[in-house]
Amino acid sequence: MKFLQNFKSIKNEINNYSKKTNLIVVTKNQDFSKITCLINEGHKDFGENRIQEAKRKWEFFFQNNSQVNLHFIGKLQSNKIKGIGNLFNFIHSLDNIKNAELLAEQNKTRQSKTKQNKTQQNKTKQNIT
Repeated sequence: MKFLQNFKSIKNEINNYSKKTNLIVVTKNQDFSKITCLINEGHKDFGENRIQEAKRKWEFFFQNNSQVNLHFIGKLQSNKIKGIGNLFNFIHSLDNIKNAELLAEQNKTRQSKTKQNKTQQNKTKQNIT
């Protein structure tokens, strides 16, 4: 499996520079069998930028597993916030106040949390502080 050798090589190279760096493997358009190989190697952080694809791939996995962190890395549109649900642990692309408020409201009203949503908000053109 060449992809697994490539992954190990990249991870080792990153670790040579810094043990504090966290590698997020983007799994867009990848078969879950490849992802499973990486999970079996101990990797825990994966990124997706398509909510529907992420749901298809990850919802079943998360029913019985919680050791993996899923990162949303794409542009988050306000009409997609409901789709985020309990699926993603991190959101890397929150870029406006409206979406921040919608996400905060969703987190407040959600009755059964299975994961804690954590957000990382990037500075925006609106100079959110």
